Amino acid sequence: MIGQEWLEDRAPAKLNLGLRILGRRPDGFHELESVFVPLDLHDTLRLRLAERDLFRCSDPALPAGADNLVLKALAAWRTAARAAGLPGSDQPVELELHKHIPAGAGLGGGSSDAAACLRLLNARFAPGLELSQLQKLCLTLGSDVPFFLSADWAHVTGRGEVLTHLAPLFEDVVVLVWPGLHVSTAWAYSCLSASLTKQGFYASFQGSPGFIPDPGDAAGWPGNDFESVVFAAFPVLAGLKQFLRQAGARYAAMSGSGSALYGLFDSVQSASRAIQQLETMVPVVLLTRPASAVSP
Repeated sequence: MIGQEWLEDRAPAKLNLGLRILGRRPDGFHELESVFVPLDLHDTLRLRLAERDLFRCSDPALPAGADNLVLKALAAWRTAARAAGLPGSDQPVELELHKHIPAGAGLGGGSSDAAACLRLLNARFAPGLELSQLQKLCLTLGSDVPFFLSADWAHVTGRGEVLTHLAPLFEDVVVLVWPGLHVSTAWAYSCLSASLTKQGFYASFQGSPGFIPDPGDAAGWPGNDFESVVFAAFPVLAGLKQFLRQAGARYAAMSGSGSALYGLFDSVQSASRAIQQLETMVPVVLLTRPASAVSP
């Protein structure tokens, strides 16, 4: 009977270990370089067959209409599946999204939710689309979505679609801090001047990443180009980064274009001490760790 069996998938958050904006591309996007780190912090998306399409989200502040990335992913998958003559392309589905990743924080929650939707549809209507087809769909949905299809540690270039998988660089406890500010990515990019673009932080040899930061030397890890412009507009973020370092984080930075910041701590005990103080200062403080990859 329709509506009885749910499929469920985790949509992990990510953080940026370094973020360089290297210039504007001919297609209007920006050339970037970063290391994307998947986190245990995740949203959960559930899907089952239904008599009509239905979408629910646990966060009432998020759009539940066609602008939601989950529904954009559903529409894109159906169009591709229909063109490929796959069964199930017109079958109504019910989707439930349980949000845990703060929206508009630079942690990639919406992009991850979209990738989870593609994986669930492919699982429900197996054999589904080929991996190469899914990867193309991801890029139409957003620059971060290709990473979230597998959500493995990755050195990221291009507009976000050129992924080189990496072995994990650290196992630190991660303290995420979100002050409730929403930073527009478009605004942040518009504030970047030509003087901020620079050479990438990885040397390259025949297309492969060369220099990888020493996991034990956080002082040598790259920074985030957006921090200078975002911190100027929102000084509280600069103060929170400084607090994380003073509280014992061996590395602290903003993720993406903000406004979430993170600190890497060498133990749960030291992270917990920092959290106790941060909880009196900001609305959202979370303890998490790097995650294992998911499978498309």
